[in-house]
Amino acid sequence: AVLLASVLTYVAVGMSMAGATPGRVSVPEYGGLAMSSAFVASFAPPGIGHLGLNLRYLQKRGFAGPVSVSVIASKEAATFISHMILLLVVGLWAGRSGALEEELERLPPAGVMLAIGAGVLVVTGLAVLIPRVRALVRETVVPAVKHSVDAMGQVARNPVKITVLFTGVTMLSLAYSACLYFSVTAFGSDASFAAVALIYLTAGSVAAAAPTPGGLGAVEAILIAALTGIGIASPIAVAGVFLYRFATFWLPILPGLLAFRWLTARDAI
Repeated sequence: AVLLASVLTYVAVGMSMAGATPGRVSVPEYGGLAMSSAFVASFAPPGIGHLGLNLRYLQKRGFAGPVSVSVIASKEAATFISHMILLLVVGLWAGRSGALEEELERLPPAGVMLAIGAGVLVVTGLAVLIPRVRALVRETVVPAVKHSVDAMGQVARNPVKITVLFTGVTMLSLAYSACLYFSVTAFGSDASFAAVALIYLTAGSVAAAAPTPGGLGAVEAILIAALTGIGIASPIAVAGVFLYRFATFWLPILPGLLAFRWLTARDAI
């Protein structure tokens, strides 16, 4: 089950790229591109190597620079929307099932949390008063958001494309969550899928942004800490996370290298 869930992540990546790309697509090439991302992730920071690989492939297919960026923007926008919806659904599921009841009781009082939220808003407001921050938002953040919205509009006009895109990005999060769940379950954890999926969608996503190849080190540390935080025994959490990382990071490197060489030989990247 762990290996099957890992394989499904690459199927999902290929589907999401195919859904975001205008016109007809080559299924074998998109499958190879998804596998190649596993090899690229072994020596490049998360997101950067994958982004560069996708842009290179799209440009080799003859798409102009702005169109290639639009494809990536629409995929990332769909990923964000899907992630937020899944986070809400899984959070409600975990809350209704009582999977995190003990952990929720450890949270600070509501007044303290409101004070923290207000403090964050005040700091954000003060930061906006700084000219450099306003310039960054005006020149970088706002154009990027508008570009993503425009790109999603183009994809949304094709029902088949939008369906494949959102199916792919949703499957990706669910497959990674399932892989982590099956990994800890294999060593005796009785944590619910909702609780483990919530860990992946929150702590796992944050850890993946670490500036190391594939989030190496950070993903392991944060996932282990988060899993033990919901009551999973430390030895089970450590073993489960190592199995999860073996299946999703280390094991796919060799197939990813072969796919990378195949696409290079076809002059596709």
